[in-house]
Amino acid sequence: MRVRFLYPVPYPAPYAAWIQIFRTAAALRCGGDDVAVITGRSQAGHAAPDPADAAVPHARVRRPAWWPLRRGRLRAWIRKQHGVVILRGETGVASLVRDHAAWQRSSARPVLEVHRRTWHEACERRTGAAVTACTVYTTGERSLQQQEGLAVSRAAGLLCVSPAVREDLGPSVPSGVPVAVLPSGCDPVEESAASAGFADRPRDFLFAGKLDPKKGVGTALDAVARLPGRTLDVFGGGDRLSGLQRRAGDAGLADRVVFHGRTTPAEVRAALHRTKVALCPLDPGASVVSAAFSSPMKVIETLAAGAGLVATGARPVRDLLASLPESPLRQTVPPAHARDGAAWAAAMAAALRTDDPASRSAGLGWAAGYAWPARAERLRAFLQRVGAETPG
Repeated sequence: MRVRFLYPVPYPAPYAAWIQIFRTAAALRCGGDDVAVITGRSQAGHAAPDPADAAVPHARVRRPAWWPLRRGRLRAWIRKQHGVVILRGETGVASLVRDHAAWQRSSARPVLEVHRRTWHEACERRTGAAVTACTVYTTGERSLQQQEGLAVSRAAGLLCVSPAVREDLGPSVPSGVPVAVLPSGCDPVEESAASAGFADRPRDFLFAGKLDPKKGVGTALDAVARLPGRTLDVFGGGDRLSGLQRRAGDAGLADRVVFHGRTTPAEVRAALHRTKVALCPLDPGASVVSAAFSSPMKVIETLAAGAGLVATGARPVRDLLASLPESPLRQTVPPAHARDGAAWAAAMAAALRTDDPASRSAGLGWAAGYAWPARAERLRAFLQRVGAETPG
């Protein structure tokens, strides 16, 4: 099968999307498919998701000459394509709307991967609050909403990162268009993770992700301040890093909280194997993505590393963990208490008291089903359905 991932944004760049795209593309290629990833030009000042990662060359990264995006060159590229082209996010919506004539003349089948709604983010950037709290939308936001609906109607297939995304698309999906829910993934489970109990893990807690209020890193700091002697490793960079470092210093946490800055996924995975409990403190009140539409890769990676988990019990986390039996090793904090440092400290302390090999083993078995090769198999089956449909 011929598959092209068209994501013409700058690379290298610190986007989690690149991890998912490269790992999935490499797994498809290992299965014998003809796969390439089309990126934008290199972006100075940013490290690649993982410079030493073997998945990057295996994914066949290509940087066309049409970045910054030149619509005429892109349309010429589209018209020459065949097989399946997977688009994503704002660039995918824009192409399906603006380049519709080129897609109609192409033999390729465009598949739109929907991991959030673009108009939601525009509203949240303007108001600083979750879109659920917004009652008045600008003309631009309504236009984005209409464009996204048009893109959905023109796609040959739709990939939704979560059940909530699928539900939100609702009746806008044309009859007969293949749709699949395909969450994020993780690296294959290492056997050593099954036997590594808390005694083998010197660090207490870990947070990895954007240092963004909607990701809840501030709540993690507040919780650790209530747990004397416990350590926290924070992986993530950006403009907010220095402010968080000052905040930790003012709280007397300088000797217990280590800020590692922006690092590679390989370093985060290694740290997870040294950590007892990882944190996913999503703030549903700050973003509808956190409340419903994300597929937290960190949750899957945590269980794949055999670590305990404390996460906000928002819908993305509930959907992911629905098939796992409850365990004290996996604590959830009610969404209403997502910003409550005391509630988080209690849940984190409870997880630390539970070094349960049976629960760890169950988590590892669950995570194995999300490994990149398994994700690639599900994606391949879906793309075969898309390819079998007669273009409209």
